[in-house]
Amino acid sequence: MASLHHAGQFHLRHCRLLGYGGFAAVYEVERISDGCRMAAKVLPLSSLADANKLRRVQNEIDINQLLHHPHVVTFLGSFQDEHNVYLLQELCCETTKGELLKHVGRMSELQAAHILWQVTSALDHLHGCRVAHRDLKLSNMFLARDGTVKVGDLGLACHLPTPSCRRRSTCGSLNWMAPEVLRPGQHGYGLEVDIWALGVVLFTLLVGRPPFSAAGRESVAAEDGIPQTTYGRILQGRYRWPGPDEVALGPEARDLVSRLLVVDPAARPTLEQLRTHAFF
Repeated sequence: MASLHHAGQFHLRHCRLLGYGGFAAVYEVERISDGCRMAAKVLPLSSLADANKLRRVQNEIDINQLLHHPHVVTFLGSFQDEHNVYLLQELCCETTKGELLKHVGRMSELQAAHILWQVTSALDHLHGCRVAHRDLKLSNMFLARDGTVKVGDLGLACHLPTPSCRRRSTCGSLNWMAPEVLRPGQHGYGLEVDIWALGVVLFTLLVGRPPFSAAGRESVAAEDGIPQTTYGRILQGRYRWPGPDEVALGPEARDLVSRLLVVDPAARPTLEQLRTHAFF
């Protein structure tokens, strides 16, 4: 029998498991009062005994409550019972852009531009609220039921109240991390880390693999001087385009990637500048 959980206006039935992430499970649930389906991120209280983990969950809730945008997964509320903390969000299609890419290999420039424009719109809203996502990647981009692309999973997002506010913690997924996240130094990093991630997203959509991935490419790296490790390639901003016989790409696509994947954060384009690029 499906289990029920309720707190205040929430009275939910578990329908099915959607997946796992970190120390949380994500379920499709149904609100008993009206049959509305949503996604519930369920975090066992036993896993939140550490004060830092508890702060991270509260931070995720606080940031979700700041955001209201058609290209950001909608946050519907949170509650706690004697066993778990529940974060409720709109239910998107199960397929993420990362999973879709595994099936199609890579996307056309037109498809990539359509996706990137929507993600840029979401980032514009986040950055307008002084929020850095810090884990922007294809597996955190979800398809809504109407086909809209939505950015989600704000578990590593942080609030930067002023332009001078910086972060120094190293977090995220290596292939998508900016150089200044790997080596924050005394100056730390800011919203620009998401601009770098947009470059990784675009390259991956167009080519079918992340630009700095070292897996299976050691011999190529040895020949052209690109560092052997993903870490080293990111720090130097060194990547290799496939040959024209592998992937034919226009100059606008290549130019935009090269402008986004700049090691110096201050030299990357703003989101406003990005939207006027010829690639779109």
